[in-house]
Amino acid sequence: MRQILRLALQVIPGTELRQILNNYKVEKYSPRFVTLACDLLIDGFPRSANTYLYYYTQLSFPDIKIAHHIHSWQHFLFSKVFGIFSVMVVREPDLAVNSIFAKRKGHISLYYIEYIITNAVSMFLADYVVLFSDVINEQRIKDIMTKISQKIGKKTIDFPSEKLIELMESRTNKKNIKTPDFCIENLSFLSKVFRNLAFLVYESACKRARR
Repeated sequence: MRQILRLALQVIPGTELRQILNNYKVEKYSPRFVTLACDLLIDGFPRSANTYLYYYTQLSFPDIKIAHHIHSWQHFLFSKVFGIFSVMVVREPDLAVNSIFAKRKGHISLYYIEYIITNAVSMFLADYVVLFSDVINEQRIKDIMTKISQKIGKKTIDFPSEKLIELMESRTNKKNIKTPDFCIENLSFLSKVFRNLAFLVYESACKRARR
């Protein structure tokens, strides 16, 4: 019964929010739910370079409050209500889903469903959609910072690359695990159906990001 409940919660947007509220820790880079006191929201489906973009942005704008790492479309809904500029990060479905599946296990179909729900609704609500490939590109992430700078009315500052590496390594040591290669032959018929739907969502997100 516990396993069934855990798998069911995977497809209900906002489960990460409830977990965070139940296990709240006050740390400088801890996940933060958006409030009127925030200057910016950065979020998206897990394993999509949310952390990298968050750290890079926080170092570029050290004095602003950034909401991040709730991984739920409701997060973007609240940012819209509060008038907080929001940035959604999206990654190609197989890479994102395979990565989170390797970390959490469960049923891969449910992760594709969660990917569809989270990204489809978030994309509709977000102010700015960026791609994983752009976030990890040295030049394009600077373009992203320029866009954010214009929207929040703050100037970026230069920071030592060693600081970003240090933050990412501290995160990697705690969170990351080796992800096996994706193999479509291992997917069931139903999983392939949800995978195809996830790619339709991803294609729409790519169009939004390239506007």
